[in-house]
Amino acid sequence: MDDSTPLLSRSEMDFIREGCHQNCRVDGRGRDEYRGYRIVTEGSMSHEDNSSTSNPPLILSNGSARLFEAARHAHEDVSLHMLCSVKAEVVHPSALHPAQGAMELHVESLTSSGPNSQRRKTQDELEATLSKLLMRDLVDLEALCIVPYHYVWRLHVDLFVLTAGSSHGSLCDAASHVIRAALQCTRLPAITSSTATANESHNGLAKASFRNKNPLFPHGGVELMVDGDLAVASPPPGVNQAPIIVSVTVLANSEVLRRTPVSAVSVAPVLILDATPDEEACAVAQVHVAIDRSDGSNPLITALHQSRQGSLPLNVLTDVCAIALQGAMSAEAAYVIRPGRNDLGLLQEQFLFQ
Repeated sequence: MDDSTPLLSRSEMDFIREGCHQNCRVDGRGRDEYRGYRIVTEGSMSHEDNSSTSNPPLILSNGSARLFEAARHAHEDVSLHMLCSVKAEVVHPSALHPAQGAMELHVESLTSSGPNSQRRKTQDELEATLSKLLMRDLVDLEALCIVPYHYVWRLHVDLFVLTAGSSHGSLCDAASHVIRAALQCTRLPAITSSTATANESHNGLAKASFRNKNPLFPHGGVELMVDGDLAVASPPPGVNQAPIIVSVTVLANSEVLRRTPVSAVSVAPVLILDATPDEEACAVAQVHVAIDRSDGSNPLITALHQSRQGSLPLNVLTDVCAIALQGAMSAEAAYVIRPGRNDLGLLQEQFLFQ
């Protein structure tokens, strides 16, 4: 048990487990119910938003999004607040993958609670889990290639956990949704190779001469033509097929725990979604399931990752996958993206190479 785990008495843990077993959790939700979340992207703010959450996302990023889980009571602060920023740059590809783009994920926790060592441990675990489950399927890396062996796009995805109150839900679930929202509103300028030898600009097209310093082709050079028209900019290819994460927390009935060691619990497990930290403290195990819902009617599991100690028998893992697939649609409904018209005028300079 680490420093961030709530300290609960035996009676409190029994109360939480029994409530989940009876399909009545402490906050009144059922086992498969999510709380309501709101995702805000550029230009989606309205006069109806209150001052505590009406600041727009990062206008100088190629794409960004903010996620809120509103407090349940007026006197409470926002219990979960995340910010995701996506920056794009043109780089030389790696020697191992000369025709593929690249993505980098960085997670930082800016919460004020807990010691610095524990915050670093939490952000490292979250970054490792997201990298295992999401990074290979977020975008089409081959489509990020501009000129094979010469130039590709590299996307930097920075996730900041600004607030995580005592009642926040699964950080992995929320992170997957805000990352996907930020990538969906990311705009990459259209770039084509050109044979021009000098920089020039006409009809909205900026011709940028890049000195090719790729060691694979020391004597070769490639000219790139960047279209500065924001209307033809497009999101990273394949982002609409980006998976989401559904975290399933496995609890055991208190009577079972009294008779069986935690590592060997295999009778009558209780599976819940969007667990609170108190519920996670009572868990035997937690399984993060990456689900691709691009098809809509046929969700597909792309990856699994188990956190926390404790073993799960195969039949329980089958039940975990089943409830994760059922909860994918509920998760999509819970994480609501506020629609709005993006004002991309402030991004104009980022589409032109100086």
